[in-house]
Amino acid sequence: MTLEELYRGIGGDYDSAIAYLRSPALIQRLVTKYLDDTSLPRLFASWAERDRQESFKAAHEAKGVCSNLFLTNLASLSSQVTEALRPTNDLTTPDDEVSALIAPLQEAYEQAIAAIRAYVAK
Repeated sequence: MTLEELYRGIGGDYDSAIAYLRSPALIQRLVTKYLDDTSLPRLFASWAERDRQESFKAAHEAKGVCSNLFLTNLASLSSQVTEALRPTNDLTTPDDEVSALIAPLQEAYEQAIAAIRAYVAK
């Protein structure tokens, strides 16, 4: 599997990543380091405890990390959770609706991590 295939497989935008970062080696290094990022695991753990404040912080951080790596699917899903949990929203999103947004994010995250690990192990 190539780096470009990895990106396409996990819903990333390799063309934008290479246009912005200009180096496949840099992209590879950053994607490999993404395995150590704790923002989404923190989101899932804090949401299990219904800690909305920590969940918002973790989702917001994940949105930024994923955006910077051009992991567009994860960034988009993280953004939806971020907005649902944003404390300044006029209406509080019910827990069941937040959970419905987190479920596909967790699935996409687990698939992405598995794919990145497979890519690194090749």
